[in-house]
Amino acid sequence: MGLSTFLGSDTAPTQLRGLLWISLTDIGHVETRTATSDSGGGATQVWAAGSDIACRVDPLTSVEQLSADRISDRSTHLITTPPGTTATTAARFVIDDRGTYEITAVRERTGQSAQLFEAVEVS
Repeated sequence: MGLSTFLGSDTAPTQLRGLLWISLTDIGHVETRTATSDSGGGATQVWAAGSDIACRVDPLTSVEQLSADRISDRSTHLITTPPGTTATTAARFVIDDRGTYEITAVRERTGQSAQLFEAVEVS
């Protein structure tokens, strides 16, 4: 049985390999910070949410992780999203009914079947 049986005829199998999509049970949003000018010459920082993204959040089990290409014990969670999800350490990830997570590292690998972000829960 081919993978297209599970994905349907409109979905390219290269978007999510195997059955990874079954484990992405939550919905989240990458939020980016933008500055809005105020009338006093300053700016107010506002978080703008992106579109819905299927995701999964898991606690990290080891004590030390990679953050900004350095060892860090700050990351507490691993967020998994479909490949091609774009976010940086300046962004945060909000998972509906689960909380807000500050992205501490973006794991990038050649030929990855999912995008992984290390994060720490902030609320």
